[in-house]
Amino acid sequence: MKLAFNLAWKTNLKKNKRRLYWGVPSLLFGIFQIFLENYLGLLFLGIGIHYLINFFEFYNFYKTRKKSYFDNVNTEIGKQKIADEKIVWEFKDEYFSVKDYIHSIKINWSGFKSFNIVENTLLLYLNYHLSPSYMLSENELGTENFQKIVAFLNAKINKQPTK
Repeated sequence: MKLAFNLAWKTNLKKNKRRLYWGVPSLLFGIFQIFLENYLGLLFLGIGIHYLINFFEFYNFYKTRKKSYFDNVNTEIGKQKIADEKIVWEFKDEYFSVKDYIHSIKINWSGFKSFNIVENTLLLYLNYHLSPSYMLSENELGTENFQKIVAFLNAKINKQPTK
């Protein structure tokens, strides 16, 4: 689940890092200019403060969402263990299906946009989602079964790396 979270937040974390890279130098340059009695330094000071405030606001938002996400994941894992039902994944010629203790979902292959493999984890992307909709790790299946599923998906879905 950590992989899914990191993939979803990757772009936004890069953008937030840029705020820090712009904020600190702007702030330092503004302070330096004020010491030289150049009042243009106030502009850079304001820009630097603006970037740093945005950085910390986003960082706090990220930390809150991360805690909430992993709390929800752990709660769901606990419910799954209590239900004591196995999750069943089926890769049929006509459709893909998943059945767990709450849902039973059947999706035609035309409903998938692509798949990708990241860190020995299969990521299935639906047509209308930007983040992976289904994830299956090689550790869960074993190497031989994982390779069979990848070969099957190569025939069913165009493998397009998604960012």
